[in-house]
Amino acid sequence: MLKQVSRIFIFFIIAHNYSFSINYNNKPDTTKTTSLNEIIVSANRQATLRTETPLAITKLGNKQIAETHANLMTELLNKIPGVVLANFNHEQSTIAIRQPIGLNPYFLFLEDGIPIRPMGIYQNNGLIEVNMGAIDNIEVIKGPNSSLFGPEAAGGLVNFITKKASEKLELGIGFQKDAFGYYQTRLNASGKLAKNWGLSFNGMYAKQKNGWQASSDYFKLGVNVRTDLKISEKLSLTAVYATNQYDAEAGGSVDSTTFKSRKYISQAPFAYRRIDAKRARISLEKQWNSNNSTVFHLFGRQNAIAQFPAYSIRRIPNNPKNAHGEINENSFKSIGAIIQNSSQFRWKNTQLITGLSVDYAPNKYWAYYVRLNRNSDNGVNSVNKERPDSMLVNYQAKILNAAIYGQVNISISEKIKMIVGGRFDKMDYDFDNNLKPSAFSGAPDEKNGYLRFSPKLGFTFQLDKNKGFYVNVAQGFSPPNISQLYRGVKVPVLKAAIFNNAEIGGWASFFENKVNLDWAAYYMLGQNEVVRFVNTDNSVENKSAGKTKHYGLEYAISYAPVNSLSVRFSGSNARHIYDQFSLSAKQIFDGNEMPISPHFTGNAEITYKPNWLKGLRLGLEWQRVSSFFKDNENKTKYEDATFLGLKGMSILHIRAGYKYRKAEIFMNILNATDELYTTYVSRSNFGNSFYPTAPRNVITGLFFEI
Repeated sequence: MLKQVSRIFIFFIIAHNYSFSINYNNKPDTTKTTSLNEIIVSANRQATLRTETPLAITKLGNKQIAETHANLMTELLNKIPGVVLANFNHEQSTIAIRQPIGLNPYFLFLEDGIPIRPMGIYQNNGLIEVNMGAIDNIEVIKGPNSSLFGPEAAGGLVNFITKKASEKLELGIGFQKDAFGYYQTRLNASGKLAKNWGLSFNGMYAKQKNGWQASSDYFKLGVNVRTDLKISEKLSLTAVYATNQYDAEAGGSVDSTTFKSRKYISQAPFAYRRIDAKRARISLEKQWNSNNSTVFHLFGRQNAIAQFPAYSIRRIPNNPKNAHGEINENSFKSIGAIIQNSSQFRWKNTQLITGLSVDYAPNKYWAYYVRLNRNSDNGVNSVNKERPDSMLVNYQAKILNAAIYGQVNISISEKIKMIVGGRFDKMDYDFDNNLKPSAFSGAPDEKNGYLRFSPKLGFTFQLDKNKGFYVNVAQGFSPPNISQLYRGVKVPVLKAAIFNNAEIGGWASFFENKVNLDWAAYYMLGQNEVVRFVNTDNSVENKSAGKTKHYGLEYAISYAPVNSLSVRFSGSNARHIYDQFSLSAKQIFDGNEMPISPHFTGNAEITYKPNWLKGLRLGLEWQRVSSFFKDNENKTKYEDATFLGLKGMSILHIRAGYKYRKAEIFMNILNATDELYTTYVSRSNFGNSFYPTAPRNVITGLFFEI
């Protein structure tokens, strides 16, 4: 297989008459989020007009990101229609895009177009490995995009575009703190070292001490360094290094009594999560002529997550004083390359994009047994004994993902454009079990793999210069995660999840661009989605659901009646249904809603920048997640009343800032009405487990440039 991949790889290098181009333009963002003329780079892996893209894609610009002054990524991504980032406290989270809020590997996280983690080693907490201080803008594609980006881009993808060197020397320093022992500092330095050589440094350090929730202390250090060198008029080089260090207490969820009483006492005060994530990239871009260019990326990653997870705690039958637990570590070292070529032809203004992607990731995972003490409140409060000699899991796996993809963009007429694309992926798992077959995880040594071709077809129709719509059909797929395949008493037979998606969307601008509208309606059928089934002792089994159905409407509207006032509203109405899924003759869930599937999610914001005091900014933001079923049986709901009496989650944020010259002072009041709410409820051996979010929190800060 490696020999075949290398031959294809050499062929693509020789075929220099094609081109590959990712042009990340980090100039100040002066366009609105829904502006029709904005440039995006995630749709084709290169600069493209939003109006020529038959996808549901949303961009958060650098101005909007800067003015949010977010402590957590949830404050940014939850502004996007159809996206829910559920917060598990101190940067731990899970995302949902056209899916229930869950833990499945159906989403791809990218940094400058490069996957942050290898395919097959998905981590729902993967956004911890992103340095928020280095983000210039964010692009989110909703719906399958496996035809270009491959596995795990089945539900959607998030592309974090990092800051590049500025034309002039700039130095920015920021500091912010909240009312519960959290503080964050940022340092941004950027400029030209020579006429054709630029350097950008972006660092952040965050620390939480004695917060509102017990056992939630943590620190995080993130550093991104990027250099851009223009070797000649037609050849440029980019080199990037990123490291993120994270060490957190991970007390986890709380039971319903603790949640309602707002005590937030940890059921597992000994739990922790430690992450050491490093990645590096070198990119060469060659412009052969006005119609052809090539970019080659070579990248590597080194990553380890060590943890004592609260979610792994299990009861011991007929033993009220003790419980099971484990300590584990999941690590990998990977190397990969992407080469993509783009050629422009006169006939119908056709653009041909072809690419090759290779990603090799040796992966190690081990876990050993820990005996725990249970207290009278049915929680767990201490460690009885660690047993490093009692291994639960100990395996090595070599993961190879190789892919070839292509896309043709054709201008059928001046106002109609067509995109046809597809990607062929071969994903191989070479698994070696270091334990005996009689052990807890008795998977035999084996090799298996997944072959898949993922097509897409889309059209954009420009009605006039301010209005248009698109149609799109696409298929996405996601093989089971490596830990889903080889973790537990029995190795389940899991198939790759397949998603067939059809959608129609559009954009429009009215009243001299004062009103902007963006919308998308989709209908997606899933096969073999992995369902995480929790047994009564809290052990987890992964099962493939037969068929699922997902459909909804996403929309965003902005209105700026005058220069000093802007209003933005984004929302999504959706349903996520089991079409065919049963665990036994008595457990048939056909027609039921999937757990943690809110019918409505939304975000609205009003921003006022008065002309009578330049630099002042006042904002009011509303975040909404409706109620949802907590179980497959659809017998119990999370429907607590919150702000305005709305059930589920309804909270209000107040944001204010004043900028004078190059200094800004700001204050955010999150959850201003002090609502008790959660966006994630799971079943555990303690009954329903709630992941609470912060009470009213006041954040103040200062940022200035030199």
